[in-house]
Amino acid sequence: MAVVWLGAPPLEDREPDEPGFEATGGNEMGAVVLTRRASHLQRHPGQWAFPGGRIDPGESAEQCARRECLEEIGLELGGDSLVGALDDFVTRSGFVISPFLFWHQEPARFILEPNEVESVHVVAWRDFDRPDVPRQRRSSQGHRLMSMPVDGSWVHAPTAAVLHQAFCLIWRLEWQDVRTAEQPMFASR
Repeated sequence: MAVVWLGAPPLEDREPDEPGFEATGGNEMGAVVLTRRASHLQRHPGQWAFPGGRIDPGESAEQCARRECLEEIGLELGGDSLVGALDDFVTRSGFVISPFLFWHQEPARFILEPNEVESVHVVAWRDFDRPDVPRQRRSSQGHRLMSMPVDGSWVHAPTAAVLHQAFCLIWRLEWQDVRTAEQPMFASR
């Protein structure tokens, strides 16, 4: 999964508290790229997502994230664009999502793959700097459900969990463990 941070170059190199994570960041500029999955897809139609997909044979998770970003939204990520890896997220359906945070200087030109992506959205990081973000609720089973606001709607875990972790790193320079965020039941369809 490719989490793409668009914006001005990072102002300085700083590391959050999480050992082993090499992060650049600290400026309060920029945005994140999200997509809406095509509505005709059999799995997760119309849901908010980051570019991503299955790893091809002989490919690393990072290579997959780069390839999927190019295939889905036409954005080629340069060799020095990797900021770091975020926490793996195990989905309700048993898949493991390995998100990578990439930085890309604006402007970005997107070319959508209509078989996979209905639309692309560039959302300012500052839009998440609110006391009600992330929205946390409990499911009927007592699990912690996490949501993030985007364009008048709510993004749910796992995308919301990854989005929140990236936001905390870039905006607050802190590591937020989101691996225990639960998906709503509809997200596994």
